[in-house]
Parts: sequence; structure tokens; C-alpha cells
Amino acid sequence: MHFIRSLLSVLIVVVLIEPFADSLQCYSCSTDTSNLDCNNLAILEKIECSPFSVDNPVQPACGYKRLVGTSDDVVERIWRGCAVSGECALLSRQGDEAFSSIFRMSECEECSEDACNNPRSGAAITSSGPATWLVGAFLMVLLNTIL
Repeated sequence: MHFIRSLLSVLIVVVLIEPFADSLQCYSCSTDTSNLDCNNLAILEKIECSPFSVDNPVQPACGYKRLVGTSDDVVERIWRGCAVSGECALLSRQGDEAFSSIFRMSECEECSEDACNNPRSGAAITSSGPATWLVGAFLMVLLNTIL
């Protein structure tokens, strides 16, 4: 009986940790550092984000940011790549103060599936935070009471 309880506990932990084990892949591009067309997926490389771990205790996300100029002579900036989950929410709270005075943020998206930061993806701000862990903890308590 004790063996079954221990085995079930280990399986639940593995199921909860598994989504964080693989590296997230995101499209990567920045108009600040290259002349690439950041909206042309055919030419964009995919990069691997550092997975959530003890050494990297932040949840990775694929990000997309579009900055527009505050005057007509300033060209828009586009960035795609690995981001920290919750970055868009933080930037939106900071408002235009987060950027130089010649830019304002037009779009900021983050998502948690491979290569989801495509042009106009419609991706929402996502997280896989406490709900997953709460469900796992509930299942462990439930299994311990049943067994």
C-alpha cells in the first residue's frame, strides 16, 4: 500500500514538472539589430528559451512587441523572441515610460506554445502558474486520503 502511494506521488510530480522540461522554441527577430522583415516567418530563425529550472526560476514565454514612433519620421520597431511570462502585463502597467520618448508600445503579446509568436497571432497573455500546482496538490491529498 505504501509502495503504491509513493509511486502515485512520483507520477503526479513527473506529470506536473514535465511541461517545464522541454525548451520552448520561439521565432526570433529584432528590427533594432537586423534589417530582416520580422513579419516574414520564412526567413526567421527559431531559438530555444531556457526552460524553467532552479537555475532559471522564471517561466519562459514567446514574445512579440511592436513599438511605433511618436512622430512620422520614426520607423516602427518589432521584436520577437524569448520573454519572461508576465512581461507584457508589467510593461503595460509602466506605460510609455518603459520606452524612450520617441516610441510607444503598440502591441505586446506573449504565449507559451512553440513558435506561437507569429505575426498577429492573437495570442493572449498566458501563464501556467499556480493553478497547475494547486490541482496537483489537491490530487496528492485526495490520493493520500483514499489509499
